[in-house]
Amino acid sequence: MTLIHQLKSYSINALLVLLSVIAMLVVVEIALRFTKYSSVLNREYSYPSRYFRADKILGYDIGRNIKDKIHRFHGCNYEVFSNKYGCFDYDREIPDKYTLVLGDSMTWGYTPLEKKWTSKLEEESGVFALKCGVSGFGTAQELIKAKRVVDLVGKKPKYIIILYIGNDLNDDFMFPHRTVINGYLVNSIKHVDLVEGEKNYYSTDELNEKYKKYFEGTISNKLRKLRYNMITYMLYKTAKPQLKAVKKRITRKLKTLWSNHNLIGGNFPNQDSKNAMPKSMTGAYSVSLMKYLDNYDLEWYNRAISEHKNNIKNLKEYSDSMGAKFILIDNGFLQHPRFDDVRRHLGQSYYNLSDDYKKQSKWKYDGHWNIEGNQQAGQHIYNHLKKIDFF
Repeated sequence: MTLIHQLKSYSINALLVLLSVIAMLVVVEIALRFTKYSSVLNREYSYPSRYFRADKILGYDIGRNIKDKIHRFHGCNYEVFSNKYGCFDYDREIPDKYTLVLGDSMTWGYTPLEKKWTSKLEEESGVFALKCGVSGFGTAQELIKAKRVVDLVGKKPKYIIILYIGNDLNDDFMFPHRTVINGYLVNSIKHVDLVEGEKNYYSTDELNEKYKKYFEGTISNKLRKLRYNMITYMLYKTAKPQLKAVKKRITRKLKTLWSNHNLIGGNFPNQDSKNAMPKSMTGAYSVSLMKYLDNYDLEWYNRAISEHKNNIKNLKEYSDSMGAKFILIDNGFLQHPRFDDVRRHLGQSYYNLSDDYKKQSKWKYDGHWNIEGNQQAGQHIYNHLKKIDFF
């Protein structure tokens, strides 16, 4: 057989293999559309367009008086809107005795408003709750948001409740890490040097250019949209963080074997060790800063934690300045010795929800509470506040 015939034969075989793989993917894709996994579709933009507004100080915020928007999330599509204060809540007359609730996405949404933990708390306590959580906000932004809302309301709250989540440390360090381009909430972090703690942000022009392809009818944009309408691709995209975590665990175990048995001379890379932080990150959440609390070697990191703790204390001091009762609800993230001083400072104004709410109900493909989880969280929070005679 001549070389030309061999190449022709190899090409035909390769083409047959490729066509077989494509055919198999098509069959799998069609089959998956009749299963529960179809819920991973339509996640290209989790947040509706024109819901958030760019903000010179906060980076972004919920627009005021927004109507008729749909948050599409894991098959739980529900209406989102905002009142005249820029909060995901109804426009209602604010009574003299009201609770101001702040937090990030765990407080904002991912469940219909009537089923949120904030609504459950309001129902159980009988105290009006103004629900002003904003997705992606950290404690620094929450303080600014609180002051704005109180000024707009024109009445001081009697109670302030903050739901604290571990990524608030990332949010505070990166602040402001998001803005709004063409009506969509986008990441504004270009690169972060985790050795020196230096942050590099996209300029407005760079962001417009970067995201232009997402809003134009180009071939690449059409192909990108096609990917987001394929269950197989979305399952891969959803599972990617878990696959990375498995890879890290395997690498760590191999490192231990390497060290204990000295299989081969030399050192195994230590990027995956418990305390060693990666050298860089892109976006606000590609590396969880909370995972490296045992690392005391990086000056910028120590400084970031100190500033973050001050932000938490500032929320309490702002509440005290108005004579409002304050409580920070922690979902188990502030238990490290680095936060001992914060917990002591807050005293009875600190509550670790995870002590009572251990087996939390969350969406299957996400870390947010589902409807049941919100109801249970709201009940646990109310039970604790009742026990300490908060209201």
